[in-house]
Amino acid sequence: MMASVQYQGRCYRAVLALALLTLFSACASLPDPELGDSDAAPARAKPAERPQPCAWGQQRGVAELLAIDTDREPPLGTWQFFPGDDLVFLTTPAGADVGDEYRAVIQRPLSGPCDQPRLRLVAPLH
Repeated sequence: MMASVQYQGRCYRAVLALALLTLFSACASLPDPELGDSDAAPARAKPAERPQPCAWGQQRGVAELLAIDTDREPPLGTWQFFPGDDLVFLTTPAGADVGDEYRAVIQRPLSGPCDQPRLRLVAPLH
């Protein structure tokens, strides 16, 4: 009889261990309610937006140096472009003085996120 009690004790321990193991593994496999449904399709990361390129219109003309900010290095000039009377800030070339005129090309944004015109000095007018 004593052997039967020991066998039943081992059997209960084995059943208890199996029940606890099943319980713990079941809890571990439950989805976290804060994270949502685990069977749902995983959320796809949005592709990084590429910056939209700018389209530029180009025009030739004359740029006159109106002012020089000598506190900056290199000095920054305020240029007025004709035709169109655009004011553009651009680094002043060496030896340029207020009132000097340059053949220039201005690029104005036509579309895209660009909002400032770009000025390119070609050659001084003498």
